[in-house]
Amino acid sequence: MTKFADFLNGYWKRVDDLGHLALILHDWERIPDRVDSDIDYVISGPTPRELVRLLNDYCCENDWSLIQIIEHEVDALYCVCFQKEEPFRFLLLDVTWDYRRKGIDLIPNELLIDDARQPPGRSFRVPAPRVEFLYRLVKAAAKKKDLGKLPELDTALKALYDDDPAGCEKAVKEVADLNEGGSYEQIRAKFTSAPYFRRIREGRRFGLRELKLYLKRILNPTGLVVEYGDWISESDARAAMEILNKGFRKTRFESQAGGRLFDLKLRIMSTLIVRPAGKGGDLSLLKKGPGADSDVTFFVKAVLKFMESRVNRRWIK
Repeated sequence: MTKFADFLNGYWKRVDDLGHLALILHDWERIPDRVDSDIDYVISGPTPRELVRLLNDYCCENDWSLIQIIEHEVDALYCVCFQKEEPFRFLLLDVTWDYRRKGIDLIPNELLIDDARQPPGRSFRVPAPRVEFLYRLVKAAAKKKDLGKLPELDTALKALYDDDPAGCEKAVKEVADLNEGGSYEQIRAKFTSAPYFRRIREGRRFGLRELKLYLKRILNPTGLVVEYGDWISESDARAAMEILNKGFRKTRFESQAGGRLFDLKLRIMSTLIVRPAGKGGDLSLLKKGPGADSDVTFFVKAVLKFMESRVNRRWIK
C-alpha cells in the first residue's frame, strides 16, 4: 500500500504527466510532510468528470479508495480518499476551476494559474505570491472573516504583500474597483469593504447551474445510513464512525431507527448516520463476513467499499 507522502506526491506528477496544471493555493510550505486539513487547489485542463476519473484510477493503482465527491459549488469538488487497509489514512482534496462562493464568480481560472511556480524540491506547483495574496484575501473577505482576529492569516497576507507590493495591488485591482492603494493595511481596509463583496453578503446567487446542482444533491445525496447487527458493540460502531467521519460533513449516532424524511434530510446534508438495525439503510451490516479483521476494521472496510462503488456508479460509469 502506497505511503501517504508518496501517494500525494505521485498525484501531482500524474496530473502533470497528463498535461494538466494544478497548484496548491495556500499553506503549502509543510506539504507533504504535514497536512493538517484539506488541500485547496486549482486545476486547469480536465473537466470535473475527467478529473474524478483521473483521481479514481490513481487511487485504485495505489490501494486507496476515492470514497466521496461533494460538489459544494459549481465546478468545485471536495474529494475524499482513504487507504483501503489500516491505518486508514485519508486525503482531503478540495479542487476548483474558478474561485466561486455562493454562486458568484470571484477569481477566474486564468488569473489563479497566472505565473504558477514549482518550489525547489517539491512535486507540486503553487501560485505566484500576488495570486496567493489575492486568493487568501478574497476568501477571507467573502467569508466575512475579521483579519484582526486571525493574526496568523494576517501575518501571512502581509508577508505576501511585502514580497511584491506592486503585484499584489495590481492583482486586487483586477477583480475589485479600488482607488490607489498604499500600505498593506490600507489595501486590506479598502478591499474588505469594497462593493465587490456586496452581492455575497446580500445572499446566494441562484442561476441555472446552481439550481441543477441543488437538484443533483437531492437526487444523489452524499450522506449515508449504516445499520449494524449485534455482532458489533455500540462502542466499536462508534469507533468505526470516528474513523470514517472525514468522508462526511457531519456524523450522527442513533440508538434507534429514524423517520425516512428525516433520514433524507440528513443524507442531503452529507451526514453519516450509524445505528442498530431497524428500518433499513443505505448499507446494512447485519452480519460480519469471514476473515481475521477486527469488528471495527471490518465495519470501516465495508463502508469504504460501498462508498467507492457509489462514486464509481455516479461519476465513472
